[in-house]
Amino acid sequence: MTCVAESMVFLVGIGTVLSDDPLLTARPAGPRIATRIVLDTLLKTPLDSQLVKTAKQVPTILVHTADDEDRIAALIDKVVNV
Repeated sequence: MTCVAESMVFLVGIGTVLSDDPLLTARPAGPRIATRIVLDTLLKTPLDSQLVKTAKQVPTILVHTADDEDRIAALIDKVVNV
């Protein structure tokens, strides 16, 4: 799919993260790195998800409305932008 191969951003909702545990990386592999954005209002993204595990290598942003400071700190510790 050409549009996916050329994407600079992947945008998914928390339902996709919880049901599929996607990696969301650009394919075929190459020099480009797409930023991953997750719409996760309550910060339900698991700390052991592929997105969080690879956040040091691939920019990852969680868009939320939560005020759980401990959860935010745990995600930031994994290099996730919250």
